[in-house]
Amino acid sequence: MLKCVRGTHTAFIGLEWSMYMNYFILWTVFEFLCLAVAFAFLIYYVISGKYNSQAKSNRQIENYVVTTSESGNYYYDFDKGESGELEVRNIIRKIDGHKKILSNLYIPTPDGRTTEIDVLMIHESGIYLFESKNYSGWIFGNEKQQEWVQSFSNGRKSKKIHFPNPIIQNHVHMKWLQNFLRDNSFPFYSFIVFGNDCELKNVTITSGNHAVVEQYQLFDCVNRTALAHQGCLQPEKIDELYEKLMPLTQKSLAEKEKHIENIREKYYFSSDEIENFDKKELKCPFCGSKLVMRKAASGSHKGRHFVGCSNYPKCRYIQNIVEMDSQ
Repeated sequence: MLKCVRGTHTAFIGLEWSMYMNYFILWTVFEFLCLAVAFAFLIYYVISGKYNSQAKSNRQIENYVVTTSESGNYYYDFDKGESGELEVRNIIRKIDGHKKILSNLYIPTPDGRTTEIDVLMIHESGIYLFESKNYSGWIFGNEKQQEWVQSFSNGRKSKKIHFPNPIIQNHVHMKWLQNFLRDNSFPFYSFIVFGNDCELKNVTITSGNHAVVEQYQLFDCVNRTALAHQGCLQPEKIDELYEKLMPLTQKSLAEKEKHIENIREKYYFSSDEIENFDKKELKCPFCGSKLVMRKAASGSHKGRHFVGCSNYPKCRYIQNIVEMDSQ
């Protein structure tokens, strides 16, 4: 009787131990699988994060914000504005008629650099250039000022950020695009598109060559223009222009990084570069005359250098610069 009980007890302990080992093995396998999955997600996160960082770097453009330091110098920070450009594309897709839409065109300039157009539409009514400024706050400026102002109100204090005149930016884009196409037989239209979170507080446009709108106004404005100028381009010509411009959107990472570096070089000058600037024989994007280095004699920028057109006052193109040695 005792042997039977003892044998049964021993068998029960053996069964219990076997079940425990099975659970231990299963739990160990489960933990290993969890660690493997977590490690795989970690690798994916690192790789995708690096890829996304590179992709974002590819899409950096000439949308830069200029802030003023205590010393009076300007600092140019690149703003990708991707969501603003996406919204512009989504809006203009709704325009009726045969059309082609391109984004981030790197237009070559005579000095070997490139200038970037955010969004471009080739339509039966002509070619539309869109400069996207997905900003918030109050916006102040007119088409002749070199800088516009973005203002944020915070109680009694207000923060102001200066940024290059987007009308001049898009005008330069248009000039180099016309130079590249070598065909001005059809109309070009310039649209500066701000985000819906901003308020165009005091923006004055008098020439009629450019339109400054918020995103919610864009469709109606473009649609009116398209309806008023139908038949300027035939579908065959639209397709031809599209095929010619499409390669300008397909740039390598190295070419895009070079574009960004060229933008920095365009605005940051050492004392030697300022002194020798006139030897470069660069042309004004407005009128084609020679660009020269000048120095402000009065006003809030007194004593600061800037690039201007030698054909002044007939041409009033100005490019503010950052004097690195004075920072």
